Parts: sequence; C-alpha cells; structure tokens
Amino acid sequence: MYRVCCTPMSYTGMQVSERHDHRTGTLGPTPTCWKPFGKVLTSATHIIINDGFLPDADAHALRRVFDQRFADPRVTHPERFLWDYWHVPDQYTLVRTQAQVYFPEELYNRLEDSLLSYGESQLGCRAISPIWMSYYVDGCVQVRVIGVVCGCIRCGGDLYVKSCRTEGMEANPFPFWLSQELHCDNPHGPFAFVLSLTRDWDEREFTGGETMILKPDVLNYWRTYDPRKGLEMQQLVTRVPAPFNRLTVFDPRFPHGVRQVHGTRDPRKSRLVLHGWFTEPAPFFQGPLDPADAEEVLNEGLGSLWDALEGISGLITGTLIVRVRISGRNGSVTSLDWLADTLVEVPNHDRAAAEALLEGRVLPRLRALVHNEVRDCLSMITFPAVPSGEDSVLTYPIIFE
Repeated sequence: MYRVCCTPMSYTGMQVSERHDHRTGTLGPTPTCWKPFGKVLTSATHIIINDGFLPDADAHALRRVFDQRFADPRVTHPERFLWDYWHVPDQYTLVRTQAQVYFPEELYNRLEDSLLSYGESQLGCRAISPIWMSYYVDGCVQVRVIGVVCGCIRCGGDLYVKSCRTEGMEANPFPFWLSQELHCDNPHGPFAFVLSLTRDWDEREFTGGETMILKPDVLNYWRTYDPRKGLEMQQLVTRVPAPFNRLTVFDPRFPHGVRQVHGTRDPRKSRLVLHGWFTEPAPFFQGPLDPADAEEVLNEGLGSLWDALEGISGLITGTLIVRVRISGRNGSVTSLDWLADTLVEVPNHDRAAAEALLEGRVLPRLRALVHNEVRDCLSMITFPAVPSGEDSVLTYPIIFE
C-alpha cells in the first residue's frame, strides 16, 4: 500500500515535535493498462549529506555547552549526571542523553526549529522524534586500581566500568569500545538523521566513528553477483564521516551502525552527535497559497495517480519526495523537482504473476513508472490563483509500504 496526505498519521510510541495536521488518502481500483513507462527521472537517494547545516553561531553554541560541562572533571554539578551509559550486548554501547533536557531552552528551540524547517521543506515531514545526543569514547577505566581488575565494581555508590590493568602495563581483554552494530529502525520514521558536533574530524584522536550503511547491492546481492570479483568492506558498506556541523540524512530501512571507536577516553575529544528521525510525512506549502484550498484541489486532481499506482501495490517500497512550484498568477505547475527517492523494487517470488500484472514489463522498470505517473499527474493540476501573483511551493511526500 502507499500513504499520502489527508488524515493524521503517527508513529506508535513516539513523542513528536510538530507544526500542523495532514491527511491520508485511499487507493482506487486497479487500472486495466498504463501509459508507456518512459525513463527513470531520478536516481535512488538513500543518503543525503548537508555540510554546514546549522547557523555557525548555533552549532558552536551547542558544542560550547558540552565542552563547558566537561571542562573540569573534578567539578560536580547536576548537568554532569544527565547521561545514560547504554549497553545492549552485541548491539549498542554508547553514552547518551536527551538534547531537550541538556541544552538551554532557547538554544534547543533553535536547534529543533532548524531540523523541523528542513524536514518540512526538504523531506515533506512535519515532525521529528525526540533528539538524542550521544558521545563515543574508548573503554572506560578507573586508573587508581592496581592489580588485575575486570568488569564493574561499586565504590561509594558509584558504578565504575573497568578494563583490565596490571602494574606497569595495561591489558584490555574485555574492552568497552563504543559503537553501534548493524541494525534497522525504520518504524521510527522514513528518514533518520545524524548531526555531528564532533570537532576537528580530520585530526581527531580516535579511529572509527563513521556512520556505516549497508550498500543497496548487498541487499540485492544475487542480482549483481559477479563470480569473477571479490568484495571487501568498501564494496559492502558506505562509511559516512562526521565532521563538525554535518547533517547526514539516510533511509533507516538500510542496515546501519557506527564504526567502533578506538582511542580517546576524553568526552571532549569523542565522537559527539545529535540524532533522531524525521517523522509524519505530510504536504507542506510555502507561499501565499491557502493550504486548505490547495489541498482540496490536490486531492481531486490526484485520483488518476492513485488509480495507476494501485496496480503496483506491494511491488515497490520507499518514499518519494517531490517539490512543485505553483504559479501565483494562474495556479499552473511551473516546475517539478525530486528532493528524495528511496524507492526499491520488492522481490516477488511469483515472477509470472508479477509480470502478468505489469503486462509483460519487468520489475526494474517500476521506478520509471512511478516517476512518470507522478510527474504527469502533478503537472496537470491547476491550483487556485492568489491576488498577489506570488508563486508558492509544495513539498509532497508519497510513501509506499
């Protein structure tokens, strides 16, 4: 099935920051035929990188709060005890906190507003999940312990995680290197994000820390298999560095994780990131066009698109984000741009039935069909004109499930 505008959508169990409502539509009957496929109009985009995402002053202000609270390790104050050492065996090991309770309210609101504005205008998502902040360092150690000490001990009510230490040398057979193993978290939203506050990435005092995302060819391994070629890590996983103020947006359906960090044990020199998910896809209008009037015309005009797409329900999955520029003088669509495309053909075990449904066309052409149907249908809609004659912009998400 697919989802688009019209009744409120939510993700179960998530608290969200949001701005306005939207609605979802229903599917029409299966068409008896389709127009010619045409060509693929946009390439699949599973990773989007935005360097210099926040205003420079805001990015440095966020980082400054973190540095100041760790400036003197001997000083104790409430903000130093907001952190959760999160360890799930063989899956997650990191130190995390909620950004909203960590940062001053005004600074946090600017951060949230920047992410919400980006989500609405670039991804057609009206909300975000709670924002986490996490840092990754090498194994923790209580340096006063002499002799061999392993695991965890309690001392004065505090819990210390220790590596092994002997007089004159240090061994570490059970290191607590911080990382995230490969996982998928698509139930949280159609796009995940990582915003780095890590300083001096190229001169960092640790190795690892990149976001790792499994490559599409690995998830469709046998379609591209070549018995004459071997594969190494760089052919299997995309590694995305995390320099300061880089926003990385990616498709959370792809198995992903964080490459294990080795090196520094100083939080101020660690991999420091803000992360979460963009949620609740919805049409987003910018400009003088009244959203209520535009939505009525939009829903009426998209009937033929729903009819066409009903026939491929279950054969394709992902999110398609389209930006439509609308003339204020006459309401016509003057341009259409593709902002994000995570569409993937779903392998169908009943190949004969699938090809019969597609009237002999093969599955890899499904993306081209969707692109051309969306372009043709949206381009034909005429929206209400506005008295000022100023153009409006619509960011429109379509989700296939």
